Amino acid sequence: MVFIHGESSGNLYDGTILASYGNVVFVTINFRLGILGFLRPGIRDDTTSNFGLLDQIAALLWLRENIADFGGDPNSITLVGHGTGAIFANLLLISPVANKKGLFKRAILMSGSALSADAIGKAPLQITKQVAHALNCPTTTDSDLALCLRGQDVSALLNVKIHKPNYVPAFAPLIDNVVIPDKPLNLMKNSELFGRFDLMYGVTESEKFHILSPIALLHGMVDVQRDEVLREYAKATHELEAELILSKILEQYGDFSGFTNDYTLKNRDLVLDALSDSGTVAPLIMTANLHSKANPKSYMYVFSHPKAMQEYSGVSTSLKALSQFVTPSMSLKNDETFPSLRSIRVSLELLCLGFASSK
Repeated sequence: MVFIHGESSGNLYDGTILASYGNVVFVTINFRLGILGFLRPGIRDDTTSNFGLLDQIAALLWLRENIADFGGDPNSITLVGHGTGAIFANLLLISPVANKKGLFKRAILMSGSALSADAIGKAPLQITKQVAHALNCPTTTDSDLALCLRGQDVSALLNVKIHKPNYVPAFAPLIDNVVIPDKPLNLMKNSELFGRFDLMYGVTESEKFHILSPIALLHGMVDVQRDEVLREYAKATHELEAELILSKILEQYGDFSGFTNDYTLKNRDLVLDALSDSGTVAPLIMTANLHSKANPKSYMYVFSHPKAMQEYSGVSTSLKALSQFVTPSMSLKNDETFPSLRSIRVSLELLCLGFASSK
């Protein structure tokens, strides 16, 4: 099982629990992130980029050649990704650079997919120009820009301030005609391409706790705050008119304006439901529909645990379950403090182990 992290470091996840419970070798990898991993270092659309994904492919190539020496099976590699890591794993499944080399057999997408609105970078040319301007690099030719960027100190690169909308990353995978040759949806419609790998995918009861502030999570949101978050999210992730999207959301999920009993908490829950559905659940269901038509080994899970949600008020169950899933110290601590969440962790472990060990 190869765990692909999202925004931190593979060093945080040692996989001891899974390796102990199941007959698996658990592998974590590190790769370039942010500006180092996903800046397009040129102004042309076909400029070589997606270095973070290329790092992941290089790690998988190494595993293909060497994992047998560690007791692993190079013909039975399972990719596991959570959130942004799930986006990366999904992109590897449909990338012609990765999927024709026998690097993996199946994947587990936890709370993320390549169809999420933030899976592909927005306006990469504008991002590149911002970086070039901040570092006084020329953009006359790609070679001049690349030469200038290579001469920069790493700290200078990491400290570049990017102006972008909220709710979307500054740096994300890009359509580059090589690693990602087309929009993910178009690639996933190719059943021969997407259906060659077994797939498990799933979500939790709420996926977007991390978007809201602690105050909003604890005390709720008044109407103005609710509408502002929904409007900004719509502008950042969709091309339709934000006001139209806002009105449709309120129509679909319910407008609690005027209610006196806990209406601020109802507004908070409305925002969490709408953002979770739009950002994670709906894209993952689209992924499921496309894959299940091409491969019967297509499985979906949904985790919902009311008592755990109460105990973890204001904290994403998905993230907590994941931390227990791969981090022994966190698992033991939370088993004692929040015993009801243990069932979520054990169920998640059994699901993933069973799927990874399938033929």
